[in-house]
Amino acid sequence: MAHPGGRPLKFKTVEDFNTHYSGWESEKEFVDFIECNIHLFCNDILNDGYLSHKREWYMSGIKSFGANKPRIDLMVETQSGRRIGIECKRPTQSFADLSRCISQLLSYSVLAELHDNSFDQLYIATTEYNDILGMVIEKYELPIKVIVMSRHQRAEMI
Repeated sequence: MAHPGGRPLKFKTVEDFNTHYSGWESEKEFVDFIECNIHLFCNDILNDGYLSHKREWYMSGIKSFGANKPRIDLMVETQSGRRIGIECKRPTQSFADLSRCISQLLSYSVLAELHDNSFDQLYIATTEYNDILGMVIEKYELPIKVIVMSRHQRAEMI
């Protein structure tokens, strides 16, 4: 399914980005939007062609968590052979929720590596941004990219 209006997401800088109203009422709706536009997401944001994806991907081989198995919101495989883990957030408390998301992604990455399901790249797709997120990623040179999105624009934090 194409992006509403048939046009790709607009490039913006985080400073120009107004995220006070993203247009999604829930995180599920946010992930639905990305999934419905997965081809554009891959081309415009991941800079790669789409091959396949899985939503709420449970990492196979992990048995130590019982019924609460770790799962990443989206696992995307690209035409160039990359496997990308994407955790989507529509935070209500941007600092706390996004800080937890960093820990969550790093934990998922380690668990995936332990079970031969490693990711080539990790992303946080979020509707809100907090400056401390970028500072933490930069200071510790974390392998995480951040995409801030609304229905009609997006910004990549570099």
